Amino acid sequence: MGMTDVKERKVSWFKKALSSRHEVELIGWTLFFGAVTFSLFWLTVQWQLLPDALLKPHLSQEDTGLFDALGGWALGFAGAMVAIRIAGLAKTIQENDSIREQVKMMEAQVEQVSRLNSSLNQSIIDAKRACAAVILFAKELERGGQLTYGDNYLWNVFNKRPTNQDLSDKLEKRKEALQEKLEEKLAHLVKTIEESFQNSAFRDVLRFIEQHAANQKGTTIIKNGSEGKSFISLFFKHYHEGFEAKDSKQKELIDVVKKNEVFFEILDIVKGLGTRNFGIGVMELRALDLIEHYKKDLLRLLKAEGAPFSSDETKEFQISDAAWLLLGLLLYRTKSESLASTDNAGFVTLALILGSLPTKDTVKQYLESKRAEVEKPYSEAGRTLLSKEIEELAQSLYFLEGEELTDLEDLIKECCQNTEFLTVLTANIGVSQEYVNLKTDKDSFDFRSNETRSEEDGNSEDAATEGNDNRAPDLEKASDKKAKN
Repeated sequence: MGMTDVKERKVSWFKKALSSRHEVELIGWTLFFGAVTFSLFWLTVQWQLLPDALLKPHLSQEDTGLFDALGGWALGFAGAMVAIRIAGLAKTIQENDSIREQVKMMEAQVEQVSRLNSSLNQSIIDAKRACAAVILFAKELERGGQLTYGDNYLWNVFNKRPTNQDLSDKLEKRKEALQEKLEEKLAHLVKTIEESFQNSAFRDVLRFIEQHAANQKGTTIIKNGSEGKSFISLFFKHYHEGFEAKDSKQKELIDVVKKNEVFFEILDIVKGLGTRNFGIGVMELRALDLIEHYKKDLLRLLKAEGAPFSSDETKEFQISDAAWLLLGLLLYRTKSESLASTDNAGFVTLALILGSLPTKDTVKQYLESKRAEVEKPYSEAGRTLLSKEIEELAQSLYFLEGEELTDLEDLIKECCQNTEFLTVLTANIGVSQEYVNLKTDKDSFDFRSNETRSEEDGNSEDAATEGNDNRAPDLEKASDKKAKN
């Protein structure tokens, strides 16, 4: 066993020596110099190249001393060459170690940014799916006549008597489960947004993008504050006043979502969310009934399902679109300047966040700025190596391409065509007052035509029947029906 251990240690040392490029180079140069020196001396003796004065019969003591001095000089020169080579290798090793340390620090930052990009995207998707589940449940209730503009959503709309008790219990349990899941996902989303924008590495990259955009070719930063108001307040001002998209904040919002080179000054808007009603839906879901509290907005979204987009008639308003809007109003609402209701500022905020996440190009630019600060003592080879490492780190970043947000972009365009979409009917205590007159809500914000609503006011049975239709009604058919009556 002892001999085996010794052999294994020798083999291990040999493999370790060969695994190091610097040690292999040093061993190779040493063997090469030794072989050349030995060959020169051997050939000199073999071919009798020494002059007669240095041959053995004619050598004096002084001559041998001189020859010994020449040999010492040769050995000293060889030693100096080896020492210089060792010093060069040591410098290279030290430089590579320094580069590795810099790369490790950069890699840690990139990993944090990539992780937060992924966490933000995933938490938004999870919360949106929970919203879609709630909308599907509300759709089922509406089809069964249990979700109407009346006061009690689990009462039969025709005879005002309780529905089957077993059915009511099942619906109540499902509602409670959906409400609990929605609250959980929404709370996680709020926490993720807050933690992400409090992370130093994430903030450093975003701050670099905002401060150095003017120096980066093709990069555009949209400022938050202008005309003494925030972007969101100006967005809804233009939204309600019917500004043309090309002249308003709506086009800027679309550019942020669509283009990888356009970013919003997101740090300026996120830093103030904690002092406002950000995440208001979490509080409401903990204190209020899910379906009853958001009934008006749920009904309005269900009425819009299936309606073709004004901006593109080949596309229809789907449950996924409604989920975006529901998630937005749960996340953040602001008081409208021109209406008694509130605005869906959460939807705009989500779009700005998703469109302003760091990309591989911006992270590469950020790392390049860090490289310029540390690369001065490095050799040309070291600088090239560091630049290559930065390129690989930037490529490893997870981020959202503009093409991945096409559905959100289409929804924003549609919202800009229909101002009802981003107007919130749900009561928001401390921000706005709920409409007192229920019929005013229906007349102002329902997607159905005025003729259809007039007919419903005169015929409650027809109203109940049409209330179960989840597609936007045909306005022409409604007018024809009225004319026949």
